[in-house]
Amino acid sequence: MKINGLNYSSYSIDEAHDVSYLFDAIQQHGDRLIYIGNDIELRFVVSGQSVTVRLEFGFEWDGASIPGFAQWLIGKPMDFEFRIASLLHDAGYEYRTRRVLHDVIFYYLLRQASVPAWKASIMFAAVRLGGHVYYASETSRFWRGVKWVLERT
Repeated sequence: MKINGLNYSSYSIDEAHDVSYLFDAIQQHGDRLIYIGNDIELRFVVSGQSVTVRLEFGFEWDGASIPGFAQWLIGKPMDFEFRIASLLHDAGYEYRTRRVLHDVIFYYLLRQASVPAWKASIMFAAVRLGGHVYYASETSRFWRGVKWVLERT
């Protein structure tokens, strides 16, 4: 699958993964999702680069990060079709590897879950832009403030 980046770059991803079995290993508890499957490592190849995503029993995340003002168009963070993509995306971000590679995997998994291309493209653009805030918030007071504001919209 070819994926066009925001800066006119393009990425390719191998299409050998069927991760639909992960749906059975995700439970919702209030406003959190929890991975209850076995510890596993999934490998993807993005533009020739190997990317490993580790999933550990008990990993918690908040679903897809969709601001309240956009939920009427995109959907709710816990929507079924976003669960695997958001799980692997958030788990990948935990290891602080190349962000763009996890964002490409996120788009790929959204499309695998039959999310329409227009919606997956908006969500991809959002993680490309918003993901910087998440990464930078750990080292910059300014970006921590931006993250705080975004989490309350």
